[in-house]
Amino acid sequence: MNEKVFSLDGENYNITDRDELIEGLMCLYNTQNKLDLIGKEYFEGDPVKPAARDFVNVDSIVDSINENAYENHREWAEDWPDLTREEKDRLEDLIVRFLEEKAPPSFYGIENSVAKKIMAEDL
Repeated sequence: MNEKVFSLDGENYNITDRDELIEGLMCLYNTQNKLDLIGKEYFEGDPVKPAARDFVNVDSIVDSINENAYENHREWAEDWPDLTREEKDRLEDLIVRFLEEKAPPSFYGIENSVAKKIMAEDL
């Protein structure tokens, strides 16, 4: 993951290198002259990749399984699956390991966002 990511608007941090930032600013300000960008604002932040575990709620998963079973089999499935806390934790670990191996998060959040201005030495 890059050390810094950049944004033209402070919301979409999808620029990963300075050359791409300069190109984006030139397009935004409709100029071919890099010197016209001096003093123009952009945003810089630290990308933080979340862990798959951040999105797994085993209680919600077990509740969903129970609701689906109840819809099909009514009171016969009322208490299924009946799992202990330890069993739920094990299930959560299995799901998290699977996600980390097969489908890790491909996105990131931003921390330490700061507004900056283009300086001559940036060009």
